Amino acid sequence: MDGRQGTILVTGASGFVGRNLVAALSASGRPFETRGREAGAADATTDWSPMLEGARSVVHLAGRHVGDADAFKRDIEMTLNLARQAAGQGVERFVFLSSIKVNGERTLPGQVFSEADTPEPLDLYGQAKLRIEQELGDLDLPVTIVRAPLVYGPGVNGNFRKLINAVDRGWPLPLGAVDNRRSMVAVGNLCDFIMRVLDEPAAVGETYVLADGEDVSMPQLLRRMAQVMGRPSRLFPVAPGLLESGLRAVGLGGVADRLLGDLRVDIGKALGLGWQPPLSVDDGLATAVRHPRYDQGLSNS
Repeated sequence: MDGRQGTILVTGASGFVGRNLVAALSASGRPFETRGREAGAADATTDWSPMLEGARSVVHLAGRHVGDADAFKRDIEMTLNLARQAAGQGVERFVFLSSIKVNGERTLPGQVFSEADTPEPLDLYGQAKLRIEQELGDLDLPVTIVRAPLVYGPGVNGNFRKLINAVDRGWPLPLGAVDNRRSMVAVGNLCDFIMRVLDEPAAVGETYVLADGEDVSMPQLLRRMAQVMGRPSRLFPVAPGLLESGLRAVGLGGVADRLLGDLRVDIGKALGLGWQPPLSVDDGLATAVRHPRYDQGLSNS
């Protein structure tokens, strides 16, 4: 029998979530094969058969977060090409990492996003994720979809890393009066859930929104981040309405939404699988403020 029989193919393995998932799979002793940064060159004509041969499951993480309509169109075509070939190879589980942006950009006070919501993606990224979800649903393939909000943890970059750096450097931040609630997911919780649904028959054909299970305000997040780092939290109050107006005036409406608005999700369906987040928010923050090296190889198969 092929020595790779029963492996898990991870695409996007060189990305933030991918590196953490590879580490989790390696620690669990599960056989896996990876396709990393080169997946960016994959398209609608890529032959995936060498990597799919003997694979039991696929975890599809590859895809861009920014780009124009043509770039996201290529991501859609690349994903569907992979999925069709996976179906042809008899793959037993196909896990697709989607985004809470499929639901929308922010929740109204007192409301939460769930799997039952009518999708309302507002940007090209969210619209591309929704299109992929819909097209995967039309294939004869055992698909599980995971919609994640902001993911943080070891090696995180982007705006979350900027917040960490600002707190670490002791910069005063005008966010002390913000009273919002945001759901996030530690990458360790996300990876744990992905590994759970790979083996869970009840997850076939299902969509899950995922988070840590504790919503935090922006001031709470920054103060807890500072506590983990042993730094003072230097927050001062500025009226949120004034902050929002200023950010939108300079074309940073998206930043205003993320810093000031609510985005809450209901993880009741995920908990219904008997899953519990292994990491608290504080645990996740403790991993995020570190700068670990990923010395392990990208395949243990």
